[in-house]
Amino acid sequence: MTDTAQASLGAIRYEQGFDVNRLLRVTADQLRARGIAIAGVVQHNLAPEKGCDAHMNLVDLRTGSTVAISQDLGPHARGCRLDQSRLLEAAGTIGAAIEAGSDLIIINRFGRAEAQGEGLLSSIAEAIVAGVPVLTTVRRPYLNAWHRFHGGLATELPPSEPKILDWCEAAMGQPSRPDA
Repeated sequence: MTDTAQASLGAIRYEQGFDVNRLLRVTADQLRARGIAIAGVVQHNLAPEKGCDAHMNLVDLRTGSTVAISQDLGPHARGCRLDQSRLLEAAGTIGAAIEAGSDLIIINRFGRAEAQGEGLLSSIAEAIVAGVPVLTTVRRPYLNAWHRFHGGLATELPPSEPKILDWCEAAMGQPSRPDA
């Protein structure tokens, strides 16, 4: 993108229970197969052990490396198990991907941490400043914070693979798919 270009920002709006992580992985695979330099992170949960919640991991889309982002708080713990320090590690890989010249950054979600000004919010902002399109996801509980963050400059997308791919291609200035 040129220095004067404005980066596009899109968010897939989804409801709890929908496998948005799978949709992001499929989207990344489709775009990568077209030769597009995809970077960012997608969440991959490991099956829960007896008495525990699933272990949350982020997969770096550029390198394939995995970062565990959940912390074991014990079987009786309540509240968020997200390890903020591990998110900072993921943010570093996203920053490196932006500098490496990625065509599109995928951030697994705009969730509780981002709504509170933490998590990967700075990575989203960094990509926007660099002029790199960003695709993320958002659920209803975080919509108000999402709207405050983007101030009307983002596109909300349905959880539809063809519509998401079309938006990605348009955001990157790519020609439309022949099968669209």
